[in-house]
Amino acid sequence: MGLDGEAEFLNVLVLASLFYNTLKSFDNIHSSLNDFKDEKVYLAQLGIEQARLLIWGEQMGIFSLPPSLLSMETEEGRQNMTPRDSRLDDDEVRVNLEGLMNSIIHTLSNPNDNDSDLDTTGLRPLPRGGAQALEQPAADLTRMKNFEDSYKHLLELGSNKVSVKRPSSVASQQWVIHDTLRFSNFVKSTKRQVDTLLMALNINDKVEDILLGDIRDLGKHVNGSPNSKPSPLAVKDMAKLKLLIRACKGRYPALLNEAQQTFNNLQKGVSAEHDMAAKVHKILEPVHPDSAVGSATNSGAATPEKRPGFIRRLSTQTWNKLPGRKTPSSSRPASPERRRSLVGRKTPAASRPASPIGE
Repeated sequence: MGLDGEAEFLNVLVLASLFYNTLKSFDNIHSSLNDFKDEKVYLAQLGIEQARLLIWGEQMGIFSLPPSLLSMETEEGRQNMTPRDSRLDDDEVRVNLEGLMNSIIHTLSNPNDNDSDLDTTGLRPLPRGGAQALEQPAADLTRMKNFEDSYKHLLELGSNKVSVKRPSSVASQQWVIHDTLRFSNFVKSTKRQVDTLLMALNINDKVEDILLGDIRDLGKHVNGSPNSKPSPLAVKDMAKLKLLIRACKGRYPALLNEAQQTFNNLQKGVSAEHDMAAKVHKILEPVHPDSAVGSATNSGAATPEKRPGFIRRLSTQTWNKLPGRKTPSSSRPASPERRRSLVGRKTPAASRPASPIGE
């Protein structure tokens, strides 16, 4: 490859590395150890901005090669590659994008760099070793994994065929939320920066359409195992949608409407699935004869805890007294002489008939 080709590839690699570092800079912000629900909402908003950037880079083909460099790519790589937007290789556009990305990286890596008051952004430096136990922004992990693979592939192409130095990753300062109100304003400021980047190439509407589709996909996990419990994925998605609804209020009206509608549909689906499973369980459940008698006797009435035993006793006595059957001698009334002979005798406790109510 000639010098012109190496220079062109270097421009591709620099922009791709800058975009990758922009995405990773969102991971510099962490929640505190306090169980504040507002922190989760604001981190979810930050995660929405990261997801918007992910979709933007995917649509722009920022990790793909321009047509002039496709000879570097394998046949399989060309088939799986997202077509690259030609505007990325325009010098003026590229310089503008690099400036916008550097601005986002600086904001998320050094939020208090230009502020004399550390409370301006609601963030404080995180002590070393504490980041792993804290919550990350609600990022699109699947799309992020695909991007990491694409970026790794691009670096491998460069190391094999171009004499350029592999970009090195620099450990960034980690930050923790300590003031949710001020951090909310910080997230709002970050959103304005992302908006500017997306509008630079005028594809923000397309990004929003794809994000709406991602939200709708959260409503596709209704069906689960055939029992009375909803699918674990459905339960998980409902929790995501609840958080998303809170995060979108006041900032993402279109996303809010879609999240609310998806949640309602998912909730109806889970309820219908639960009701259907309960009906199937009821049909397949064996019915005890005594239970049937109890139901017929007490239709619409609340049944006491000991009521089934009482119902069984009553039904047995009724069956013994049907016309045409002899009453057992043990249940015949005693004669007057027999009654007099029993006066004063104590019935042993073991032979006393149990009270029906006490069963």
